[in-house]
Amino acid sequence: MKNKTAGTYIDGALEYSAGNLRKYSSSNPLKRKLICLLQTKIIKKINHYGVMPIRTMLDAGCGEGFLTSILAQNYAEAEVIGVEYTLEALEEAKKRYDGCEFRQGDITNLSDVDNAFDVSVCSEVFEHLEKPEDALEELLRVTKHILVVTVPYEPWFRLTNFLSFNHVRSFGNPEGHINHWSMTSFNKFIETTIEKVGGASIEYMGISFPWIVVVVRQLEI
Repeated sequence: MKNKTAGTYIDGALEYSAGNLRKYSSSNPLKRKLICLLQTKIIKKINHYGVMPIRTMLDAGCGEGFLTSILAQNYAEAEVIGVEYTLEALEEAKKRYDGCEFRQGDITNLSDVDNAFDVSVCSEVFEHLEKPEDALEELLRVTKHILVVTVPYEPWFRLTNFLSFNHVRSFGNPEGHINHWSMTSFNKFIETTIEKVGGASIEYMGISFPWIVVVVRQLEI
């Protein structure tokens, strides 16, 4: 069974879920503000820790392409590629952002060569994956300089949902979220995987509420 990105497993098959599309298309001003703050923080961390000029960039598990478009706007000179597994999300991305490059792929088994991307970003994906460590290893393989990862900051992410009457029946847990990390547990997860593959270190770990943001830097050899 493959890792999922924007999809949900039903009876062993990967089916598209429009939850991400609804979230990023929401008219709720608070939700839109929080998403904007997260995207801004990602850009700031890339600018601070990235090695300029950035020529190639990956948005792994890009869903409907919202973040891919933001990256392409901010790094116009770079080749920005969005990779998504579910065809429905991919078609939506291509329809919305015809100026961006999107392709289908499994982020645990990418076709790219080692160090293919100066910067890789994987936002709101790991919480969906059955084996997020496989995705992290693969992303480190194809990343030359820095990898930016975001995941929900638990239990605050679920609590925020619940208190705003979202996903009440699942106590604030969105459809398809099967992994839940605090700052401490996500740091341990990243460190454990880094120790296994070697050659990288955590450069930054912080919060853009209600998400954890991590920057992993490849070490110079």
